[in-house]
Amino acid sequence: MEKQLENRLRELAERSFQTGRYTYSDFLSEGECTLFLMEAGKFSFASPYLFGGADGCVRKVVRFGDISENNLRFPISTLKISPKNQKFAEKLSHRDILGATLSLGIERALIGDIIIKDNNTSFIFCLERIADFLTQNLTRIRHTEVICARSSENIPPSNTRITERYFASSLRRDCVIAAVFRLSRNDVKEAFEHDLITINGMSCKNISAEIRSGDSIALRGKGKFYFVSSERTARGSEHITVEHPT
Repeated sequence: MEKQLENRLRELAERSFQTGRYTYSDFLSEGECTLFLMEAGKFSFASPYLFGGADGCVRKVVRFGDISENNLRFPISTLKISPKNQKFAEKLSHRDILGATLSLGIERALIGDIIIKDNNTSFIFCLERIADFLTQNLTRIRHTEVICARSSENIPPSNTRITERYFASSLRRDCVIAAVFRLSRNDVKEAFEHDLITINGMSCKNISAEIRSGDSIALRGKGKFYFVSSERTARGSEHITVEHPT
């Protein structure tokens, strides 16, 4: 785990343990969550718990404190964003919404997942302390006037995923990524060398390691997929199943 992240979380864990009160981190990125889970044993004395606002969120807050109270409350608010006039609204992307939010001076660590639903309606998970600021100031995204309001709706954690199957020569990272994105292995090698590929949110250089079930793989400019499973064919290749977020 990166030292700065470890020190920040250890301070929260020790404060919770010493005071008997809950402490909370800001939102951790997918890569930071992965690092934390790899080293979670270091913080077990403070009963850490990860949550992002809904089950399945990628960006999550770490809470430290006694879980015997069975209180899952986190300082996370759900905000609903909808156009003032649907007829003249632009189709807004994740990048558009995030960009408009950050342009207000909000730090990325205060914002969790952004989920885009039908009819140009979106939801943002954010830390409670900035919720009122966003509802008052997030009034335009690109050229579209929007309404940002608190929401108590039960939001699914992500958009629907599309399941697809491909053939790969092996389960090596470079082979699977080449098959899914229809690239040559040399192209994938260059992408790794230029840090264009992340595995579970983290940059990596090891292209020969095998992909594992549950891994998320993102290639900048191409997209993202989740590796589900594989079956060995009679000819020795792999028939792999992956999911693409829509």
